[in-house]
Amino acid sequence: MKYSMERDYDRFVVFDLETTGFGAAAGITEIGAVKVEHGEFIDVFSSLVNPGCRIPYQVQLLNGITEEMVADAPRFSRLLPSFLDFLGDDPLIAHNASFDCSFLYREAACLGVAIPNPVVDTVKLARRVWPGLPSYKLTYLTDYHGIAQEDAHRAWCDAKATAKLYLMMHS
Repeated sequence: MKYSMERDYDRFVVFDLETTGFGAAAGITEIGAVKVEHGEFIDVFSSLVNPGCRIPYQVQLLNGITEEMVADAPRFSRLLPSFLDFLGDDPLIAHNASFDCSFLYREAACLGVAIPNPVVDTVKLARRVWPGLPSYKLTYLTDYHGIAQEDAHRAWCDAKATAKLYLMMHS
């Protein structure tokens, strides 16, 4: 992963994944992304994903994504080509990027694809821009800065909130 602390990208993609857990065996249940250009949201990518495994009850409680919701959804490998088209060569931004990128890179590697886009981690950036906060979790930062988060722990909403935080750190 090629990390960048660059703060003045004019165009970028903020993305978030929801998963069945934290380990290497966890599957992806949702992908959400927003493309931003000159501070404006210009495009959206959002889909539920069939993880190919059970979704633990605790995870269902956290993000509200049930096995019934993903039963007929495509596998991530089927969505990846269109998602890569959406990304293009734009910089990627994610909150706790190492987590989301680990899943994205694993799926891409299975298809023989590398993703060379630079990556900005808003957790690392927030620690530099706002040192000394008691937490750098997305929900804490959005509450702290008065950013409305429509549906926390859903990929599209988390990507949108992360984009707003990034833009706030950029201004």
